[in-house]
Amino acid sequence: LLPDLLFYLEDLNSIDPPLTEQEMIDLADTQYTWGDLPAGQYQAHIFHQNGCSIIVDLGDILAYEPLTLSTPEKTAPNEITITASGGYGDYEYFFQGESQGADNVYVSNQDMNVEIEVRDSMGCVVTASIPFDFTGMLEIPNFFTPDGDNNNDVWFPRNREFFPNIEVKIYDRYGRVVAILNQIDSWDGTYEGNELPSGDYWYVVNQNDDRKTRYVGHFTLYR
Repeated sequence: LLPDLLFYLEDLNSIDPPLTEQEMIDLADTQYTWGDLPAGQYQAHIFHQNGCSIIVDLGDILAYEPLTLSTPEKTAPNEITITASGGYGDYEYFFQGESQGADNVYVSNQDMNVEIEVRDSMGCVVTASIPFDFTGMLEIPNFFTPDGDNNNDVWFPRNREFFPNIEVKIYDRYGRVVAILNQIDSWDGTYEGNELPSGDYWYVVNQNDDRKTRYVGHFTLYR
């Protein structure tokens, strides 16, 4: 006995001559789901063993490019940029399980494996795990000249924007703390409103991150 229902998928874009109904029945089977179809127009023919048949218009199947991720691009010492393509657009980016919306740039000041997930507007998902090496380094000037000419008038470590918890202590030759700096402060060569003399001053810089890096050294104040 034949199955109650048989199905035949007709490709309306085919350049071959259309099949007769009997030819379709001869080719039909019980398979009623189809995948990986080329873009185009399709209709399904459904045949019942009692001789009845119907045609269901499946409309246009649009071309689809799979959702993919680009090779990560390191755009700064502390950031990577991921670009999605394909899928259905309107991408949402997740880094370490947290959504950043449409923002595809991830910022970190430590070495880690970055877990990435991207979703498109239809819920398609692509994931990746990539190693990230933080390459930001502090640059500590060895002198400054607080003479009011607006050139090198203050002292502070460079690249400290990569270290949100940084702490800098500056000492005079007697071991007195004359300034404490954070991520945004700089030292103008004064202590309690008074100008300090030319000479060498010492610093202790703590990054206060997972690396627990400390810098100790000295620089010169020139007037």
